[in-house]
Amino acid sequence: MKAIQPLNNRIELDVEESLVSYIYRLSIANHFEFPSVIGDVIGVRWWELGSNNFDERVCKILAVLSRADYQDIYTKSYHSIFKKLNEMERKIWTNGSRIKYCPKCIAEKKMHKSLWGLRPVSVCIKHRNILRHTCPKCKKNVQFGSLIKGVCKHCSFKLEHSETEFINQNSFFYTAQRDFQDFLLGANKKAFGKLSKFQIVSIIDATCRLFDGLESLIKDEGYTKEQKIFTYPPDEFLYTVSFANAYWMLFKNFPKNFHYALEIFERSDSPRKKYRKKQFINFLSTHCEFANVKKAYEDFKETRVIEGQVPRNLETFDLDSALKRKKHYFTKRDILKLYDISKGEIDKLCESDILKPKKVFAKTHTNYFFEKKETEIVIRRFLEKKSDLMTKTEAGEILDVSWKGLTFLIKSGHLKQKAGPVEKQFVYISKKSVESFVSRMNQTVFSSKENQQSGLISFQACFDKYVTSGLQIGKLLDWIISKQINCYSFTEDLAINQLLIDEEEIRNQLKKRAIEEKGYTQKDVSKILGYTERTLHKVIGANLITPKVVVNKQGRKIYYFKKHQVDKFKKVYITPGEAAKKYDVNYSFLNKLWHKKALKNYLAEYVGKLFLREKNLKRFC
Repeated sequence: MKAIQPLNNRIELDVEESLVSYIYRLSIANHFEFPSVIGDVIGVRWWELGSNNFDERVCKILAVLSRADYQDIYTKSYHSIFKKLNEMERKIWTNGSRIKYCPKCIAEKKMHKSLWGLRPVSVCIKHRNILRHTCPKCKKNVQFGSLIKGVCKHCSFKLEHSETEFINQNSFFYTAQRDFQDFLLGANKKAFGKLSKFQIVSIIDATCRLFDGLESLIKDEGYTKEQKIFTYPPDEFLYTVSFANAYWMLFKNFPKNFHYALEIFERSDSPRKKYRKKQFINFLSTHCEFANVKKAYEDFKETRVIEGQVPRNLETFDLDSALKRKKHYFTKRDILKLYDISKGEIDKLCESDILKPKKVFAKTHTNYFFEKKETEIVIRRFLEKKSDLMTKTEAGEILDVSWKGLTFLIKSGHLKQKAGPVEKQFVYISKKSVESFVSRMNQTVFSSKENQQSGLISFQACFDKYVTSGLQIGKLLDWIISKQINCYSFTEDLAINQLLIDEEEIRNQLKKRAIEEKGYTQKDVSKILGYTERTLHKVIGANLITPKVVVNKQGRKIYYFKKHQVDKFKKVYITPGEAAKKYDVNYSFLNKLWHKKALKNYLAEYVGKLFLREKNLKRFC
């Protein structure tokens, strides 16, 4: 093998420079037309130079060529960083074909810095601006040769004149980049705990994958550009935004910021949300170094379960959380299975704010989760109230009574109305009042045989026959329950319309009621006093008794006498016949007293009969 000879012109390797930059500058210093000349010597194809990933063998050859220290050269190669990483892990560290630069840095010195080749680095900390990777004039990607020469090979634009995108030093975007770059350079070890640089980038990448497409949770008001989190940002500014958000969630005020971000994520309409969460938890499960992040994520899930903020089909993809949810909450389906209640009743309880479920809004529907303890109390109370309710139709069917009859039963107090437990405007009948009414009726109804119908009339026929007498259902039932009239039935079950009533007793009660309400008729009083109706007219004319006068449609006067008036009249006045029986005196004795004017005849002006005050008579008997 031919010995490798050092190059004629030697240049210094800058402390911040990448190895590929050094190769390009070394090539120019030795007047090679292309850096591939050196590439051929070190055994690297020209298109592989841009990776900056040179192994120990290549670095040793390069050290001989450049007469530089081998260790200095090897540390500038990414091989020293990536040799323990797999292909997937390398991708989250490198830029691919993208070559980033700071215009102000290359204005100071035409070289490519080692940090610029790392994907997580997107800000020049020294000049506080976002790194570029394109020519501002032709918009094409910058090549290494163009960067080292400082001129775009496509349009000859001087890259040091590129417009820079300034970033505020007080911005969290800047802070996140500064802390991470300091850490890469061996400073600021405490900012990331005990994690290595590989672990930091790994968890940040996994976090960006979870929140991909979500609006930035930290805002820099100095930018009007879109600020979102991306796994693969289209430019360095959005990578800066994405990195800063992940850093803020995981390394600042953890786990509060992390939980806040997860809450925003759960409320978002992010696509493939379930898949992303599954991938994230799988990542955490296979990386024990992130146990604190996994615990924070599990705590968040449990909090959402306790608060009911979980989807209805949770058990199809997260059985553990579903079991926790069932421990704390009912779904509508659970309530329907456990209790004698309809879906409509549950909806009405929710609408009336009696049940207060947690609501989880999906795209096409709303999921309801009911806190178990509170729901059990509310449902139990509802069912207790519901158990004592029946509709008017149901009550009418049980009692075999018409709607009108049911209304009379309610007005007369035999049945009680109740408002519904949810729909207050709807009126129900209390079951207890129906049962109580049936019980009282059964105690007063006698069983009867079909051949024992003499003098009996059916319940319904009573109203057809005595409607003009003012007979009402409530009053008739009062008489039956109070046993003022006898009632019979052919059936064991109470059927009001099929009851049989003693008709004579009904007439007596109607008459008694008429007397109580209106008073005695003239015929009744004549019979009670033992006078003819003609004599009674004379008594009325003498103002000895004053009845109520009602003129009927035919213009005829009808007299009604109150019971107390009749009783008082009987007590005050007495006829000779009554006096003879009561005081054992004869008529001639009374007649003499009247002629001697010892007794006054109160009907003397109206009729020839004697009509005396009993009080005056007692003096002579």
